[in-house]
Amino acid sequence: MASAESCEPCHGEGYNKILKSWNEQTGRKLAQLSRGLDMIRALIDRQKDSTASPVARKRFEDALFN
Repeated sequence: MASAESCEPCHGEGYNKILKSWNEQTGRKLAQLSRGLDMIRALIDRQKDSTASPVARKRFEDALFN
């Protein structure tokens, strides 16, 4: 993982603030993604008797893998 100290020698003083911003933004996006995946998992689990369930579950598992 990159550190703030590794940015500045090449990019100049203050560049470490950009890394901090990127880390914060990434954290927010990962939290959103996690909530979305939890919702999808719950929907698939509720529809487990549906004929579409195996396809949905496979696509969900593929998404988790990727």
